[in-house]
Amino acid sequence: RKYKPISVKVRPVKADLPEDFRIKRNMTGNPLIRLTMENMPQLSPNPPEFTPTGHYMQEQKEIIDKNYAEDFLWEEERKLVHHMMMLQEQAFAWTAEEAGTFREDFFLPVGLRKQYLPGRNARIRAMSGLS
Repeated sequence: RKYKPISVKVRPVKADLPEDFRIKRNMTGNPLIRLTMENMPQLSPNPPEFTPTGHYMQEQKEIIDKNYAEDFLWEEERKLVHHMMMLQEQAFAWTAEEAGTFREDFFLPVGLRKQYLPGRNARIRAMSGLS
């Protein structure tokens, strides 16, 4: 069957969202205050050849080269991309363990919940071979 029958449709309940489940933003100060033109890394118009750094290694370079082949970026443009990624290596996450989260002092944790109409639970059907 392509579509489920209307009898098993789950209908959401219209209700106000409790205060515990609202996203609370607490932006105190400017998060970009540390970034100024003086302390940002400068890109060279003539980027150097790739050299592995502590976080941006040959494996990651090959991923970028595979995604941006010769028909998308010229050789000098790819060198510039690699140079930028070598300078900003801590900004990239290559695995799930390296991925970060929003700062908890800016975005407080949020609870999640589902609410259904009472007495409107969908029946669980047994497979025909079991009955």
